[in-house]
Amino acid sequence: MRILLILSVFLLKTALSFSSEKAWDIEWETLSVSQVLNEPPLSKLNDIDRKFHKTFLYLKTFPEDSDYVLKLKRPIFKEEEITEEISIGQFMLTAKLLGKKYPSHVILSQGFLPGEIVQVWFETKKGKEKSPIFEIQPHPNVEEIPGSSIKLAAELVSPLYYFINFEGFEENEILEITSFSWDERLNNEIKYQKKMGLGFSPAVIDKDRGIARLKVKRKKGGDSLTLVLPWGQSLMQYLTEEGRPIQEKFTPIKGDIQG
Repeated sequence: MRILLILSVFLLKTALSFSSEKAWDIEWETLSVSQVLNEPPLSKLNDIDRKFHKTFLYLKTFPEDSDYVLKLKRPIFKEEEITEEISIGQFMLTAKLLGKKYPSHVILSQGFLPGEIVQVWFETKKGKEKSPIFEIQPHPNVEEIPGSSIKLAAELVSPLYYFINFEGFEENEILEITSFSWDERLNNEIKYQKKMGLGFSPAVIDKDRGIARLKVKRKKGGDSLTLVLPWGQSLMQYLTEEGRPIQEKFTPIKGDIQG
């Protein structure tokens, strides 16, 4: 098990609107299963699925065609690419169900790994137009302090390695970092700086799986957050239908892209 401190920029859009000037304008938001369950009209999706988080894609502006192709690439699996053909009629039926004015599509967190980054783009069926590629996290692995902007977000780099993003902490505040994986325990103390991240490898010698925990405690005030970080074969179980979300609730994650 290893911890590596890294300085890095944090990683991490009802009338049809066809356009030739700005070919694509797409918004997206990822909502927790808890929020979807309690937010009409999104709660209508409970009749279809009530187990998984959902990422909503809204096509505000896009090139004219009768059918489109949604493509997803999962860098963690190298060559794997998911392709789905969607008609304009399907987009509009989904928008009507959700109570949205823009053509819409929904991606479930089912089958995606906690913290996995997925590259997404749309193409016209004839292949003449392609949207900019954008990144979503269908299955976020985050911990937050309620009522504040303080947050830890795990980004899965490989089945044995995570990058941890920090948000909302005070410049130069002291943080106590404690990690647990099997019978290994590591303790560190760091001074937080903006654009700081934490590389974390939870793997343990002679083990092929495990559930690690990474605890970050603020020395000032004593607030703490703990991420649950499955690795190895314990992580791969989330590829199946039984791989329910690692947590029930988080603040909505939103983004947009034009091009």
